[in-house]
Amino acid sequence: MKKHVEKVEHKKFKIKKSHILLILGIILVLAGIAYMTFFYKPAQIVGEGDTVYVSYVGRLQNGTVFDTNVKEVAESNGMKKSSYDSLKFRVGAGQMIKGFDNAVLGMKVGEKKTVTLPPDQAYGYYDANKTVKLPKEQEIERYQQLPRTVEISFEDFVNNFGQAPQTDTAFHVEGVPGTFMVSYFDKDNVTVLRDMPIGSNFTLPGTKWPSFVVNKTSDSIILRQDPENGMELDTGYGPAIITYTDDKVIMTLSTKVGDYVATKRGNLKVVGDTGKELLLDANHPLANQTLVFDIELVKLEKKLVGLN
Repeated sequence: MKKHVEKVEHKKFKIKKSHILLILGIILVLAGIAYMTFFYKPAQIVGEGDTVYVSYVGRLQNGTVFDTNVKEVAESNGMKKSSYDSLKFRVGAGQMIKGFDNAVLGMKVGEKKTVTLPPDQAYGYYDANKTVKLPKEQEIERYQQLPRTVEISFEDFVNNFGQAPQTDTAFHVEGVPGTFMVSYFDKDNVTVLRDMPIGSNFTLPGTKWPSFVVNKTSDSIILRQDPENGMELDTGYGPAIITYTDDKVIMTLSTKVGDYVATKRGNLKVVGDTGKELLLDANHPLANQTLVFDIELVKLEKKLVGLN
């Protein structure tokens, strides 16, 4: 009877040991899951819609650096920039040339790569028909009306007149005939009444010729612009020849084919002249070029789920 009890107790001990091993296994599995959940963070990669910050060097195929935000590279290539901050853009939003946009996909923070972009992935192929038309002549009214009552900010008044406003006190502006009288002011704005004697003259902003006061009404001061026929004026689009009629001042651009014209798109080359219009080359300066970029991903902001 005693031996039988010992065998039974020995059997129970074996069952308990197997249970312990099973429990230990479960604990190890749960620990692994916890580690993967709370501690292990796989490196994030760039996807469409993410916001990225990159350092870059752009080169032509012959090695010439045409753009960079790496200070050392810029300085060594004689380039001066106001800022060397990382280039920030949203991937897939059309903010960059196609090839550069695609190049950052799948990158990790700290990763570097060099990509070569053919023209169709960069600034396109040169298109001789891609031009912008610029009228050669611009007409403005020879007679101009200035309102007699003007409202300006308190700050602008102090900057223009050199003192705080006072009602019923005449003020003068250097180079402008007549007087300015304050009719009302508060902490934000000043109302000014302008008066100029008939026959007086001054130069309107953007011109180089005198404008004469020829008439006045209760609301306006009438000016007549008197340029010299054939005089030249520098404009944002190049030099212009000035002529006038009884009621118009005419500015005719004398810009020639081969010259460059400043526009919102940058300096565009004049490639044609129809007599009435100048034709400006609207191709990007790097059109037809295969470009090489060295790119480093500096920072990544993942797209928030549910936002476009």
